[in-house]
Amino acid sequence: AILRFIRRGKIISLTLLKEGEAEVIELIVSPHSKIINKPLKKANLPQDTIIGAIVRKNEVIIPHGNDIIQPKDRIIIFALSSDIKKIEKIFDGGEK
Repeated sequence: AILRFIRRGKIISLTLLKEGEAEVIELIVSPHSKIINKPLKKANLPQDTIIGAIVRKNEVIIPHGNDIIQPKDRIIIFALSSDIKKIEKIFDGGEK
């Protein structure tokens, strides 16, 4: 519940790594996201960002560059804390 006030978009969970230098976040992709219907390799994510999994309905997908993100996908992301705001903006499409 607190995540709604300190983070953008629809973040479900967050785990800090190495004293907060990196984060693992799970989020639901907004239908307004800039990444919808684009292959991951064209998503313009920060360089050190890793999409670890896409959960779509009851299927878990280990993504590759050609995988396409769809609205309401649940995404597991590994990223540096300094890149999180940019990642949130890409996935939430400007919702608050």
